[in-house]
Amino acid sequence: MEQDKNHEETMESISIKPQELVFIYDKDQKNYEERRTEAMGIAEFVREMELKNITPTMWETLLGWLNIEPKALFDENHEDYNDKIKDKDYDPNDWLTILVNDYKMIKFPIAAINKKAILCQQRNEITALYSNRPANEKMK
Repeated sequence: MEQDKNHEETMESISIKPQELVFIYDKDQKNYEERRTEAMGIAEFVREMELKNITPTMWETLLGWLNIEPKALFDENHEDYNDKIKDKDYDPNDWLTILVNDYKMIKFPIAAINKKAILCQQRNEITALYSNRPANEKMK
């Protein structure tokens, strides 16, 4: 039961309002500006968070919302990928440490709302995520 309480507190630290879109990024990422513009254009409440400020506990929550393996977040073309990520099999805590310390290797921004998150690879993915939130919330 205590674990559920901590999990909820973690989620609250990422997204406070149900209608709030959280945009998590690094300015050096591919398509950062395009995805940021999309997020700002559709959501009434957008909270921007830089990847460098995401804690291991927040990453744990985000990975659950994304429903992907940590390795899928990393840019295979990054100069450090082969040394740190490729062919590696880390335990969950080590992955969290890598995500915190090597956030510059994360390929795309992340958008989250209502305990769902996506890796923002293509145009209109944020719009689709935002459109699929509960019906009582309005678009901007």
